[in-house]
Amino acid sequence: MSDMTKTPLLWDRRPDETDKSWAAFQLYRDLPVYGEGENKRTLANVASKLGYSTPDYVERWSAKYNWVERASAFDTALGASAMELRLADIEVYQDVVRQSTMQQLVVLNAILEKKLADMNSKLDSNEPVDTMEINRLAKAMEVKDNLARRIAHMPTTYTSEKSKEELDEDTVFVIGVDKS
Repeated sequence: MSDMTKTPLLWDRRPDETDKSWAAFQLYRDLPVYGEGENKRTLANVASKLGYSTPDYVERWSAKYNWVERASAFDTALGASAMELRLADIEVYQDVVRQSTMQQLVVLNAILEKKLADMNSKLDSNEPVDTMEINRLAKAMEVKDNLARRIAHMPTTYTSEKSKEELDEDTVFVIGVDKS
């Protein structure tokens, strides 16, 4: 699409805007809203930066060309654009982490299959199996399960707690529903 057919944005140059007022608006628009001193978006600061002793011209341009609304629209668009970029970066990072985790899971699965086969062979031949080896294998299986759960967006931890309320005869528990 050419620039000629582009829909003008609120902060774009208006057709009736002079070169001086356009340059002044750009200066105003680009000053930080929450800056300090000379580096804050104010009409007086724009006038000072342009060399005017009073902000009269700048105030007239601002009113005539609606600077406050245009600069606010620019800020909003800039913020939305920054947020879109941030979200896109997060998605890329999540994909990288997901792929890396899946690769780790494949390797861990291969190791566990070999270790389980070795342990099964020992058990079949009535050889003693080291308790520490069983514990390490159980821990590795837990890590593998947690990786798989993370990839599937499932919880990796569980909590349980007992009710502190005393139950009375009116308390009803629904465990399941029989639809037959």
